[in-house]
Amino acid sequence: MSLFLRSCGAVLFFLLFFMNSSGAQENLSLQQAIDLALANNPQVLAAQKEVDAASARILQAEAFPNLEFSINWDETPSNFDITKAGERNIGLVQPLEFPGKRGARGRVARIETRYSEESLQRIKILVGAEVKRAYYQAWLNRKLVVNFEAIADLLQQFREAATVRYQAQKVPFLEVLRAKTELAKINNELIAARRDAQNALAELNRLLGRPGSTPLALGEDFSYQPFTKTVEMAVNELRQASAARRLSETLVQRGRAQMRLAQKSYLPDFTVGLFHQKRDGQPPFTAENPFGSTVSNLWGIDVGVSIPLWFWKGPRGQAEEARASFDLAQIQREAVDRNLTTAIENAHRSVKAAEEQVRLFEETLLRDVEDELRSGISHYQTEQIDALNLIDIYRTYTETRAEYYRALYNYHVALADLEVAGETAL
Repeated sequence: MSLFLRSCGAVLFFLLFFMNSSGAQENLSLQQAIDLALANNPQVLAAQKEVDAASARILQAEAFPNLEFSINWDETPSNFDITKAGERNIGLVQPLEFPGKRGARGRVARIETRYSEESLQRIKILVGAEVKRAYYQAWLNRKLVVNFEAIADLLQQFREAATVRYQAQKVPFLEVLRAKTELAKINNELIAARRDAQNALAELNRLLGRPGSTPLALGEDFSYQPFTKTVEMAVNELRQASAARRLSETLVQRGRAQMRLAQKSYLPDFTVGLFHQKRDGQPPFTAENPFGSTVSNLWGIDVGVSIPLWFWKGPRGQAEEARASFDLAQIQREAVDRNLTTAIENAHRSVKAAEEQVRLFEETLLRDVEDELRSGISHYQTEQIDALNLIDIYRTYTETRAEYYRALYNYHVALADLEVAGETAL
């Protein structure tokens, strides 16, 4: 039985050492994971392309109307033989918008580009928080696997020791059966924990824009750091940094710009043209040339203006649509302002609640179970308790540490949720 006791101590030392130093062998930190996701995540890449497309629309909105080439033949015969037309005009026509229309259209496009840029920033923030949650989940599952592996090793040694003692007729077979049962139960839990750990790594790989089977190792461990910000501090800070709030304000600005653009649809547009003309049958008329001469050094100037028919429904419909969009944007901005504060306050309460759970473990429970384990080992050495009771104590110890890791995971997830509380209000 002394061999079994020494094995218990060795496994316990290995467990505590591994918990403190396992991250040193890994190589992907949380910040590296976030950077990798922002470089490869499909949502981020798609949002970046939206920014590129919106920037290209500025060029289109501010472009001048195309210059038009025109050629016409007048006084053509009834057989439409243009070589015998009495007059030919070749020229260029330039459509011109009423001053201010092109600028108003360009302003709308620039605001929409700014909206796409703010949307990209919001998606980056949300993806970063999602990567944090997945990273924390993978970290938790790794810790749980370590816990289950430690107790499985201990139970395996206990089963072997119990078998030897049963063969020596020092203990009943019930002790061997109990060891086998406990080992089977913990092996089942270990299988499930390893599966969950693999699934968590696959989910993290997905967020990083990689196949789920890509080898991935975590290089960071987490501990409890007190959260000292008051709810007022959190609300003020996150409101200022909220991309969702800036998005709602950008929508209001776009609505205002669209109204100005719609109002300009009532204004006329212009065209200016310059033509080179050739005319047949021009004087003087002589006996040698009774049909007159051909003159080809003439120029024609054409100026046109559109006549807006204000009683038509088109311009009025554009103005009413723009006004409705502006009103909708104002309603949405007010809703975001209200929801943002509520979301931050709720997230702050979740952080404080999770913090209380972590502190409960660190201040009382962890110390209590460690004391109980040391006491149990001492009692086992003096034969005051049997091996089964020591196994129960050790299992309580590992389960308490597992719950502590879950509480620590919940705390860090709550912090990540608080960071993006201002973005979920949109």
